[in-house]
Amino acid sequence: MFYVSVNNHNIVIILIITIIHLHIHILILIPVLILIRILILVLLIIIIVIIHHIILGVSNFDYIRYIKFNEYVFRDGHNVKLNKHSNSQSDRYIFHSIRYIKLNEYCCQ
Repeated sequence: MFYVSVNNHNIVIILIITIIHLHIHILILIPVLILIRILILVLLIIIIVIIHHIILGVSNFDYIRYIKFNEYVFRDGHNVKLNKHSNSQSDRYIFHSIRYIKLNEYCCQ
């Protein structure tokens, strides 16, 4: 049998160097992991907002685009031309209720 004699002082120095090395890696890694988590959260929020706009539309913009493409709206059996500069109270009422008209699809083809 062979016995290897190891100086205890060398083992302690190697352990201290190893522990310091691990601490340096951990101190560098934690902020990087936090930044990665923040970036993932921001990307998820952006993706959710984009999907929400694609599925549900962007607030009033698609209703205005809908009216722009189809200028006539069906109301009380008549075709009423929408004009946002109109002085007529009823026409302004229709223009302001574009969301209701689009939602219920009361539009002439």
